[in-house]
Amino acid sequence: MTFENRIEKAACDFITLNDAEADRYHGAGEAIATVKDGEILSFDYLGNFEADDEAKDLCKNLLDQQNSGADIWLGMCSSYTFCDPEKIDMGSTGAAKLMRKIAEVQF
Repeated sequence: MTFENRIEKAACDFITLNDAEADRYHGAGEAIATVKDGEILSFDYLGNFEADDEAKDLCKNLLDQQNSGADIWLGMCSSYTFCDPEKIDMGSTGAAKLMRKIAEVQF
């Protein structure tokens, strides 16, 4: 099943985390999900950066992962769901969007 096919419709779109994904869940917060073959491989929570370089390194890492076949999604983790998932293309506009979002959450 594709990641897009897992999206459930309600007051907001959401994906219920499976058992493997639930192990990667570390509480509520805005997060980036790295997805491959329809499954979330990792979450990077946006409020967990101590320096600008960490956010830049994350964007570089996400671009590398996307280039190796993973999809990058922005959303909100809450109650073992990934809410309002939005697919991000890590090209110049996607990376810039993520950096702005990180700045909103950090400051």
